[in-house]
Amino acid sequence: MPGLMRYAFGPGKANEHTHQHLVASSGVLATEWAGQLSPAEAGQLGRIMEAAWRDQHAEGRALVGATARGGVSGASLTADGTHRDADREHVYHAALSLAPGESFTDEQWSAVAADFVQGMGFTSGPEDTRGATWAAVRHGLTEKGNDHIHVMVNLVRQDGRRVQLPFNDYRLANQVRQSIEQQHDFVTPLHDRGHGVDVGLSLPAYSQKEAAVARDYAVAGQSGIPDRVSLQRIVRAAAATASSEVEFIANVVQHADLDPARWSTGDRAVVTGYRVRLDDQGRWFTATQLAPDLTLQKLRAGWSDGPGEREDAAAVWRGDTPVPTPGASASAEAELTRAHEHLAAWNRDLAQLDPTDKAAWKRHTAHAGVVMSALSIPDAPFTTQLGPAADQLTRWGLPTKTGGPQPEPAAPMDAATPPPAAPVLTVGPGELAARQIMLAVRATDGSSARGWYAVLEQMNRATRAIRDAQTARSELVAARACTAHVTAQLQETITQAGGATQTVTAERDLTHLSAEDREALQASAPGHTPGAFTGPARDTTQDWSPRGTEPPERGQRRGHGQ
Repeated sequence: MPGLMRYAFGPGKANEHTHQHLVASSGVLATEWAGQLSPAEAGQLGRIMEAAWRDQHAEGRALVGATARGGVSGASLTADGTHRDADREHVYHAALSLAPGESFTDEQWSAVAADFVQGMGFTSGPEDTRGATWAAVRHGLTEKGNDHIHVMVNLVRQDGRRVQLPFNDYRLANQVRQSIEQQHDFVTPLHDRGHGVDVGLSLPAYSQKEAAVARDYAVAGQSGIPDRVSLQRIVRAAAATASSEVEFIANVVQHADLDPARWSTGDRAVVTGYRVRLDDQGRWFTATQLAPDLTLQKLRAGWSDGPGEREDAAAVWRGDTPVPTPGASASAEAELTRAHEHLAAWNRDLAQLDPTDKAAWKRHTAHAGVVMSALSIPDAPFTTQLGPAADQLTRWGLPTKTGGPQPEPAAPMDAATPPPAAPVLTVGPGELAARQIMLAVRATDGSSARGWYAVLEQMNRATRAIRDAQTARSELVAARACTAHVTAQLQETITQAGGATQTVTAERDLTHLSAEDREALQASAPGHTPGAFTGPARDTTQDWSPRGTEPPERGQRRGHGQ
């Protein structure tokens, strides 16, 4: 314990420790040993914390000539079996960490530490004077930027009994963590687990190696986003904005290489799996390595899938037919105006939706993830700013592991029964808006500051509606995460976009909007004066492209149609 305490209060392996101090403890240790401690003081605190263990084995220490600062010789103490317990490990150490970018106050860490030691069975609560002695040290961020604390416990209780941990104490610690997540609304659960058994699937995370490769690209002045993350956004936006498999292929190859990974039969009639990479220097990823809902089997349920279309898709996959080039609009402004109209209609629908209808809100959250993914694909204006928000909304919108009630199985058909008609596929305003955004990205006339600003405002309204519904359902952790990782980032991006346009919304032609939409846009516009509205006015907007300078190419794409 003295050595561990000296480490916790020391400079760290790379001088990363700063402002080392206790945030919580049993008894009054945190009060009596407040502030930074010298190595000698930290060692003394460690010896005090393990006093119950030292008292229990004082005779053994004297027999082997151990000093007050030393430990116990296992060989000497267990020779006759008298002091066998002394050789057992008597210190429990756990590091409790947050994700990069998140942080707790000392008071919040104190509450988490107290709940952790009680949940693990080290103590029965703050008033327990016979339980294990423990302390929690906070000393700044890790090298990767994680706020964290170290919890250290003497496994010999103050009454002399030893704490009995289960064989798999990691599982118990995981259960305690989940309990803490539910008790405190300032704690964000892993993947925002939600309530009860309605547990969502998650996006596969990128590896440390992938992160290191991305950092190397960032140092070279290229995109620092891991390939897996970029591809998750590209494929999701491409799939949701396609009406057929051929269109999906065409959308993907605008930004990445795409190849069939598996065929159902030897004659290559139907593709059952695909793989994708960002460029010829990148790694190939299969659909399941991107997301559980991006497999072809699941994506095809959202596309028109007649026999002729299957044959057309197979021909494109085989390379017999060239990939069609997606249509490019001549006017980004026109496409963004249509996207704005779809989003405004969507927001009117959200305003009428019952906040307790969790299934409906989950679908709309998935739609929001699609729109945000379209806004953050390569070549889109806000790849860096809005990408993390797109990922967060996507995670919330993923299907649940348990799912809802399953539909009744279809009755068996006999030969005389005609096949059922193909389902009528309906596309919501969110997907329609995403399609217009994709067209605007490919537009030949460059970017439109006014159009992007209006689209961002409507997405801000939609994500705030999602957050308000979470709050109404008492999903306070999710609502807090939505504010921190989605709406706040959107608002910051809107502010930047508003400043870059060098114009005031009230000077723009808003006559085509409803009164509600005009009010929403004007209220957040830079320099807005309440009640001000004008009709068509001379356009004083300076040309602005939110894309900025294109990053240098990493490699050449070799996908279909390239």
